Amino acid sequence: MKIVLGFSCGQRNEEPGLSNEALARVIQQLEPDVILVQWQIGTALRRLGIAPTHEVSKHRKPGRHYIDTEEVARQMLGFLSESGLRDENISVVAHPIHLPRCISVLRKLGVTSVVNAIYASVPCDPKSNHFWTRSPFFIYLHEILGFPIYLFRGYYTTA
Repeated sequence: MKIVLGFSCGQRNEEPGLSNEALARVIQQLEPDVILVQWQIGTALRRLGIAPTHEVSKHRKPGRHYIDTEEVARQMLGFLSESGLRDENISVVAHPIHLPRCISVLRKLGVTSVVNAIYASVPCDPKSNHFWTRSPFFIYLHEILGFPIYLFRGYYTTA
């Protein structure tokens, strides 16, 4: 069974944006059986005629609006556990600069059937609502400046 987890990269208001449209095309090419994505990629997939199995669209905690990578991963893994699919092989689709952190978060959360990372050319979106997803420079800067926080949260270990 082919399972894909798709982590978004920015958005344009209520539109997916260039990055998420590219990520949706990558998922389309993989032809997975189970598709779990953030809503931005889900919107782009539906435009391609593909219905995601599960979409993450809001935070589980009341009053929280921004859904970070760990929250997305927790919701996706919760769905897989409830569906009896947690121990299946998982492929991850994300912007190549964001992909290492996605994998690290999943490992922190106990995914050991790891993770076939899918590398593809994914553009940044200069009109993204999130400034850090508008160019490779800003994504790298976001990852570098966030590294101490990610380290503290346990995304990166020496084990």
